[in-house]
Amino acid sequence: MFVSKSIFKIVISTALIVSSATSVAAPISIIGTNFDLIYDNTLSGLFGTPTLTNDSIFFTPVNFKAESLNGNGVVTANSTINLQIIEKASRNITGFSLLERGDYRLIGNSSVVGVGGQTRVFDLSNPFIDATNPITSTSNFSIVNTIFDSTTHNWTSNSNISVLGSQWNNTSAYNYTIENLLTAYTDPTASGPKLAFIEKKFAGSSISIVVTTVPEAESYAMMLSGLVAMGFVSRRRNKK
Repeated sequence: MFVSKSIFKIVISTALIVSSATSVAAPISIIGTNFDLIYDNTLSGLFGTPTLTNDSIFFTPVNFKAESLNGNGVVTANSTINLQIIEKASRNITGFSLLERGDYRLIGNSSVVGVGGQTRVFDLSNPFIDATNPITSTSNFSIVNTIFDSTTHNWTSNSNISVLGSQWNNTSAYNYTIENLLTAYTDPTASGPKLAFIEKKFAGSSISIVVTTVPEAESYAMMLSGLVAMGFVSRRRNKK
């Protein structure tokens, strides 16, 4: 079939436009009171869109789950997101606290679920300065591991990173990485119905950024004037 050169050029141009539009990163900035948040909406994965409220960042993910049925073995669901946290002037970030919530259900004595992952913080101006901490579940997934458990149970997990210390003194821009892993397992050799289901409902439901305010220039000026006044009074007393 004959295709004219003009139509061929239009098709090629359209394909290039579509290709470039889908490959270009789209960083999104959210302006906060004590810090600004920057993230790439094309790399948000299962976390979804973050929301910044006061000094907390939270996610409400959709379809972040792992499910193994009747001996499917290990099934995982994982996602990682990078957030850039930029301090405002006269602000000082001292720590990152992550709290997550979800639910799970188990049927069969061999059915198992788990929550894992890691948080990482590094200095954007000096990436070799970093800190990590595992995401640890506070739930005991084994206590309801019964043959026919019709109840959906809740789970929580957390991870905390402190950025106090001399190595962080000059840091004003951070990269905050949250890596999540959900695992579900049903034994293929066990008999009977088996289900292992786990879902993250509030990914990073309370990512608390602890921010402290350092003294403003006016405070330093008042402090200096006070010291000068005290020195003047002391000199007058010494002359008497």
